[in-house]
Amino acid sequence: MLMGMTTQRTGTGQTMAAARRSKRALAAALAAGALFVAGCGEGFERPPVPFEGPQPKPQQPLPEWTPPACERDPATAPPADALPEEKLAWAMTAHWRGKAAASFPGGSEVFVVDVTFEPDGHYKAHSLMPGYAAFYYGADDDVPEKTWDLDGFGGNVDGELEGIGSITIWFGPGNTQRGELLGVEMSEDLSAMRFRFLPTWLGVQPFVYDLRCDPESL
Repeated sequence: MLMGMTTQRTGTGQTMAAARRSKRALAAALAAGALFVAGCGEGFERPPVPFEGPQPKPQQPLPEWTPPACERDPATAPPADALPEEKLAWAMTAHWRGKAAASFPGGSEVFVVDVTFEPDGHYKAHSLMPGYAAFYYGADDDVPEKTWDLDGFGGNVDGELEGIGSITIWFGPGNTQRGELLGVEMSEDLSAMRFRFLPTWLGVQPFVYDLRCDPESL
């Protein structure tokens, strides 16, 4: 009986000793791993992961520019009781010049453009910098397929009304895409306009346009 108890205690003691050795071995392994990781952190720099999305072009120096004459036709101005979108659409029909800003996850870039929105629903747009199209995508040729429209108004995050429209981007004969004009805002003297152009066929951020025309030549 005593021998059986001694054997049981001896077996239990061996098991506990083995468990302690296992714990010590695990602790030593963890400590060694921590030292290895610390050593790697001190002497090893992880290479940057290249961004696979759209990459911005190297920023060019911006050319000097001045606002052109607005060239609106006062005879076509809407009456005082016209709808707000009719008044904004008429104010947009002018000769504009200014900056466009593109934002990508990999960076941003700014370029200068010249845009004319015409009363008949067509537009002309040209970049003033090499390597760019006025709406970043497409071509700057003056063709009948280039059209625009102001569809109405929508509310922004501040509860203010902003113009919403659409624009056709021309890439070549038989090749066009329809984008959106968002957040169209006009200054009180009709000399400054700001909007966002969204190329809806791509998963990119809107391009921000900040344009001017000469208020003395409305």
